[in-house]
Order: sequence, then structure tokens, then C-alpha cells
Amino acid sequence: REAFPLLNDYLSMCEQLEIQPRIDSDSLKREHDVTARTIREKRDEILEKKMENACEYLSENDYSEDVFFIRGIRNHSDLIDEAKQQRNCVGSYGQRIINHQSLIYVMRETARPNRSLITVEINPECDRIRQKFLAFNQPVTDKKQNEFLERWMGLVQEKKKQHFHSIQEMLGANCPRILIGHVMF
Repeated sequence: REAFPLLNDYLSMCEQLEIQPRIDSDSLKREHDVTARTIREKRDEILEKKMENACEYLSENDYSEDVFFIRGIRNHSDLIDEAKQQRNCVGSYGQRIINHQSLIYVMRETARPNRSLITVEINPECDRIRQKFLAFNQPVTDKKQNEFLERWMGLVQEKKKQHFHSIQEMLGANCPRILIGHVMF
């Protein structure tokens, strides 16, 4: 009863990795566990590459003032670090970032640039804050932190408006308007 599901999983993982199963091993459990670890490592490598590409544009909205700064997540490792520091589930947002369903930013104190303060999720469809939490998903109640986030969000929204106005100018006033996604050109 125990061996069949283990063997089935092991063979499936070998197929995914495009390797031959070891038939000379004295421990099916060990081979299963080693292969499972290899699968996880491969997935993490693939996710890391996809995340780097997906996160490149987030730095366009990096912003700093005297006390606080905010920056986009840089890659998968950065996302995992944020989740560990904040003790939240943001580490599971990798695929959402890749699919452009979530934009994740980290807010920190300039005096402590490597210590997470607030995790921020932006809704990419409307450029609004979807979530902002301190460690352990505690709400942000500090007035200065909230005011900083409001200023930053206003700048992000203004930058996007200017970008779309420049596109409209490039297309010309007489160009017919078309709707692509949620953006009118």
C-alpha cells in the first residue's frame, strides 16, 4: 500500500525530469525524496528566471524620501525573503507576478534598507493598493507610513496618466480610438 503511490510519484517525477528511474537502488523512498528535491530545485530555477523578467519594470515606480522608501520586488529570492521577514504568504505570489495579476512592492525605512517594514500589493488593472500589511498581516496604522504610501501611489498614477497622454499624442488627435484591454487609445 505504501510502495505503490511512492513508486507512481517517483516514476512521474522521473518522466518530468526526463531521466531514467534507478532500478538498482535499495531505497525507493530515498530515490523518491531525492527526485522530489530535484523537481523543486528545477521549478525554483524556472520561477527565478521568469520572475526576473516580470519584475524588471517594477523598478520604474521605486520611490524614496527621507524616512521611507519603496521598491519593487526584484526576483523570486527577494519575494521569498520578504515572505520570511514578514511572515506572510507573499512568497506564493510568484506566478501572479509573472501573469501580471499582482505587483508587489516592499516599503522600508531608509535607515534599515534590508529590513522589511510593509508589504504592498498593487492591482495592475487600476493602479490601486490592493493590500498593505506589516509583519504577520497586521494593518498599517501609522499615519506617516500611510501618508507616504498615498504620496507614492499618487505619483505612480500620475506617471501612468502622462505615459498614456504621450501615447495619444504620438497617435495623433485624428486617430480613431481603440480599446485594448482596459486602456483606450
